[in-house]
Amino acid sequence: MSVRFQLLVNGKSVCLAGIDGDGVLAVNLDRVQHAGEDEELNLHVGGLGKYHPQRDEQCHVHWRVPNVVELGDEITIRILPSGQYDDPSEVHPSPSAKIDDPVFGSISYNVSAWDGQVAFEFPLARTTHVRVHVGAPDSGPTQAQRDIFQEFLFRYKDLWPSVAEALSRCHRTLSSVDAVHAHLDPIIGLDLYESPPGQLELSYTFDLDTKWRQSYHVTIRDWQIVEVCCLD
Repeated sequence: MSVRFQLLVNGKSVCLAGIDGDGVLAVNLDRVQHAGEDEELNLHVGGLGKYHPQRDEQCHVHWRVPNVVELGDEITIRILPSGQYDDPSEVHPSPSAKIDDPVFGSISYNVSAWDGQVAFEFPLARTTHVRVHVGAPDSGPTQAQRDIFQEFLFRYKDLWPSVAEALSRCHRTLSSVDAVHAHLDPIIGLDLYESPPGQLELSYTFDLDTKWRQSYHVTIRDWQIVEVCCLD
């Protein structure tokens, strides 16, 4: 049986989200603050499932909710049994396209970004692959994004000592670079968007974080570390 989520902000119902059968239904609240910028609190409600019964395909969906909430707001999620729910405001096939990119290889388009996995051997950190998430139009990644990714692969050996030191300071239990080297998972994440130019975000996980799968994010801008944080 599928559940529904009713979302209320300050006591007012803003959406009733649901899904038919298998899939994902999620409510997310995130706090974002980059260096030199104001703090943002963002609210999202979405899902992944077969929202077109006549077509055997998965779709990413979103419901319209207040994108930005403020300090003092009260957010309530009611978990309801299966039944009717609001039509999603956005529906995107998943994936809606696949291409063989000359740099990123086989990638799939999901909503507003291309996803794939690129082989990359970096034995010092036990890295074998980079999972890429490239924000770009459905025509494919831009040449500028290809160039910065290739430059990243070339520069990584020089970036890594600073990244490893930053991870050792940020991790809740690992306190040395050697410990970081010993426990890193072999696949790292890389998020790359068209704006701001010259910025990418790396994400790392560790094999000892089994109870809570924390992800550690390192933001690189103009080939300098500008932010390090942990997301549960």
